[in-house]
Amino acid sequence: MLKSIKPNNKIQEKNAIGYLPVLAAFLGNILIVILKFFGFMISGSGALFSETIHSFADTANQFLLLIGVKRSTKEANLKFSYGYGRERFFWSLISACGIFFIGSGVTVYHGVSSLFLEKEISVGWTTFTVLAISFVVEGGTFLLALRELSHSSPNIKLKEILKNGNPTTLAVLYEDGVAVFGILVAFLSIWLTHITGNHYWDSIGSIIIGTLLGIVAIMLINKNREYLIGKTIPRKTQKKLLKFWKAILQLKK
Repeated sequence: MLKSIKPNNKIQEKNAIGYLPVLAAFLGNILIVILKFFGFMISGSGALFSETIHSFADTANQFLLLIGVKRSTKEANLKFSYGYGRERFFWSLISACGIFFIGSGVTVYHGVSSLFLEKEISVGWTTFTVLAISFVVEGGTFLLALRELSHSSPNIKLKEILKNGNPTTLAVLYEDGVAVFGILVAFLSIWLTHITGNHYWDSIGSIIIGTLLGIVAIMLINKNREYLIGKTIPRKTQKKLLKFWKAILQLKK
């Protein structure tokens, strides 16, 4: 008597779209949080503190995304006959809210408050080494997420992929894109503070980083809202499907 073969959930998780970039970003950000916090403790830089909070928020958010990927591979049952595929959008939404409140909120608050508190910042080779390593790691996970999106939709333009791609992978792409830009902002603000002796540059860097995080969070919240409601497929894809079915009907005639 033949036994039904049940799918291996572990294999499904690893093959799920978005799993590899999220896992890579999660592991990379654990290392970056430690490095940035170490750099902040040595330098006292507000911009580096903002980057530490940013990376901590990213790590927590990517953990939520991993939960979403794992739960979305669960088999359908009597309660959820269509499966759990959309659950990843729910966890992506929670992740985006975390970016907004923890990442953006705390970072902007710290930047604004530090404008009124003059604090000496110690800048040395350690600070810039931390930023350089962070740039390489964040840049690597950004490129990995971009490659994943491109491979999942090989015949679609990048603009369309960024608009309609998998929100889990897009979350990593946007977060790491902002992280890479944020590191450059932190580098510039710390350097300007160092050469001018004016702590305002460091505070402004923190506010810019926090504002960027807020913009990305709002974009991700809206994108996941669309997928949870039930976003229609892109118009170009609809036209291709219609053309395909018309061709089949012509063959049958």
